[in-house]
Amino acid sequence: MDDRAISEGSYAESAADPALARKNTAHVALRTCIATRKVKPTTELLRCVAQYSDDGTTRIVPDLHGRLPGRGAWLSPTAEALEQAIEQRRFHRALRLGSVTPDFDELWAVLGREGSREH
Repeated sequence: MDDRAISEGSYAESAADPALARKNTAHVALRTCIATRKVKPTTELLRCVAQYSDDGTTRIVPDLHGRLPGRGAWLSPTAEALEQAIEQRRFHRALRLGSVTPDFDELWAVLGREGSREH
């Protein structure tokens, strides 16, 4: 192949170059589950945010549409992952809660268990 063809780039060369091939694929956002530490597409995880009320309580709520303001923590949508995240205080670290004791009732309801678990 002559130098001009190499500098202009041919289709065969661009298909073989991984950097060029990535440009042609759709972007899929990846996040890490705070409980399992596995990297997954955002479509397979549940985004959770902290909501603060005027009376001083903090609730961890699911962001089902991805539009709630604030820092988000990504969680695998299973009861086991939620239990693990609560036990290991992963929400405190991910959402920068400090010593606040949040309420997880809404997360338990979304994941199929009624009521909160005392931790």
